[in-house]
Amino acid sequence: MAQAEDKKDEAEAPKKGRSKVVIALIAVVALGGLGGGAYVMLGSGGGAEAAKPAGAEESHSTAVKVVEPKDAIAELDTFVVNMADENAQRYLKVTMKVEFFGDAVPARFTGRQPQIRDLLLSLLGSKSVADVRTIEGKQQLRDEVIARITRVLEEDSVKAVYFSEFIIQ
Repeated sequence: MAQAEDKKDEAEAPKKGRSKVVIALIAVVALGGLGGGAYVMLGSGGGAEAAKPAGAEESHSTAVKVVEPKDAIAELDTFVVNMADENAQRYLKVTMKVEFFGDAVPARFTGRQPQIRDLLLSLLGSKSVADVRTIEGKQQLRDEVIARITRVLEEDSVKAVYFSEFIIQ
């Protein structure tokens, strides 16, 4: 009787082992399909590459094309000015970058540096700590800088002004 039970257990063992293998294979295939689909959708630009004919050649070696931005950004020399605070002697140190529309810095910008610096020195020196300590105050200052540069260049070519250094002491 013990031998009959052992043979029955031995007969069921391969069936249980095979069912686990089958389940594992199904899981691997399903996950592989999901992963491949995600790669095609995300990695190759939403599947647009798959729609190309089989003989079509690609102009780049990878499925993802990296576009280099064409920035027209010029950095102004650092400004250090006395602030307009009457209670204490305060200094403002600012370094700015100016971004322009288009893909090149206007030639007039380089030629008009003395006028631009003069107007910006006057503007920065007229500010108090209370004027520029908040985010709104800094944004207002950016807008005023853009307006002054636009006035000197006599064209609306300034897209944005970025502060790369802004220290009040």
